[in-house]
Amino acid sequence: MFITLEGIDGCGKSTQLKYIARFLEENMTSEFLTTREPGGWPGGQSLKDVLLGTPELSGESEILLFFADRHEHLRKVILPALQRGAVVVCERYMDSTEAYQLGKSRSASVLMRTLSQFFSFPVPECTLYYAIPAKTALQRISARKSLDVIESRGIPFLEGVAGRYDVLYAQNTSRIVKIDATLSPEAVWEATQKVLKERLFF
Repeated sequence: MFITLEGIDGCGKSTQLKYIARFLEENMTSEFLTTREPGGWPGGQSLKDVLLGTPELSGESEILLFFADRHEHLRKVILPALQRGAVVVCERYMDSTEAYQLGKSRSASVLMRTLSQFFSFPVPECTLYYAIPAKTALQRISARKSLDVIESRGIPFLEGVAGRYDVLYAQNTSRIVKIDATLSPEAVWEATQKVLKERLFF
């Protein structure tokens, strides 16, 4: 099974991924893998550094780099694991690219549709969407020692991303499960664990 975690910066995905890894280790008798985008493949750190460390990349350049990263991530990590029968949990995937990059320009939207048709990346069986207001998320990430270039774009940008996530959720309710990320990490984990048990048939 292929499971993805989505939501704006500051929603708590990374914390939940740690809980999920521990949960799978305690409950799975077969193989599982946790990973993340961008950069979740051998050699991927260089692409991640460009994406998150280069100010003012065009929307088109960001999309091309994210698709290159995803292609290699799938080819070298995710697809081999799925073919072995593993459960794969990935922090950020295709919904992130749509939510974050689609708002930059009309040409970026055309490019993304073209690339999506060309690559036909596999669709996750389940996506956990951690929903949180942009202002709350920004308050959380402002406490970090440093922000990457995407995290630094401010509330208007994050509000637009959150709105696109909500649209994606409304269009894909059979795949995407919405979880209230304003709750405590423990309460969010309880909701996450419930979904995992339902989807993985524990």
